Amino acid sequence: MSDTIEIQTLDDLIDNLKMMRGAYGNLHLIASSDDEGNSFNDVLFTPTPMIKDTFSNDFEEESDNPTHLCIN
Repeated sequence: MSDTIEIQTLDDLIDNLKMMRGAYGNLHLIASSDDEGNSFNDVLFTPTPMIKDTFSNDFEEESDNPTHLCIN
């Protein structure tokens, strides 16, 4: 698939995955290290709610008030 879709939210990702499910539903998931595909890894873990520290730009697990969702 050559179309690039910029994913911004979980809802956007789910909508795009639903469109691909019929043709590609049995394929294994991988994640790219960057937008150029310099390396790939299997998606191994259940998504984790995270919070981003605005000062240090670090992330840590946060289930009560997450700001992001980590998919790998």
